[in-house]
Amino acid sequence: MLRSISVKHAWWPRILTGQRIWYSTQMAVTPEEKMIMDKLQQELEPEVCKVQDVSGGCGSMFSINVTSKKFNGLSLIKQHQLVNRILKDDISRWHGLQLTTKKASAKGSASS
Repeated sequence: MLRSISVKHAWWPRILTGQRIWYSTQMAVTPEEKMIMDKLQQELEPEVCKVQDVSGGCGSMFSINVTSKKFNGLSLIKQHQLVNRILKDDISRWHGLQLTTKKASAKGSASS
């Protein structure tokens, strides 16, 4: 199911898949965005995973926002290192990465 929600004065399509929420700034997710989301899903089982190609569509820079229980107990630096390790081969092709990570709430639902 695809719905739009307001996130800090911007509308983001929201894909509901059980308890996990996937965000994309475009109605159609690009193949690169999907590949990134798939890798993060497989390794981190995130509650929230937002991936946006911020390079204008050429796939050279991404904004990624991830909330996962696997971040609990890790410092912010360790969280970022974990994501960088998962996306290591892809990051080497990119011009830049905007990364935001959050620990999952104790109830198992993502905090906004």
